Amino acid sequence: MARKKIAEQELALRVWQAYNFTCAACGTFAMSMGTPLTYDDCTMAGLSIDHVIPTKHNGPDTQENMQCLCTVCNGKKNGTRNLARLPVRDPEINWVKVLHNRRAWFNLVNAQREFNKQDAN
Repeated sequence: MARKKIAEQELALRVWQAYNFTCAACGTFAMSMGTPLTYDDCTMAGLSIDHVIPTKHNGPDTQENMQCLCTVCNGKKNGTRNLARLPVRDPEINWVKVLHNRRAWFNLVNAQREFNKQDAN
């Protein structure tokens, strides 16, 4: 395997570990059967790496600019620019509605962006 691909997989594993192998939006997770999870385990479970600021908008390939999303939630984000890092799953949110309704998804993201602005002040 090429050295660059190994480095990318190691970075992905560090991001997934930081999120406890759980999607930041909906709570989908990869379950271990007593052994450490591998890159292939996580991708088979539907986890993906999301750039908070997409690379197509000059977002860096750093752990600080990455978060764990499942493939469904990452698809909903769809390369949107400058979205705030998503919160850890909130039980008060109807995630089925959010994930199946694009407007509800962006309402959640906009609310999180406002929260992050207030938190920074």
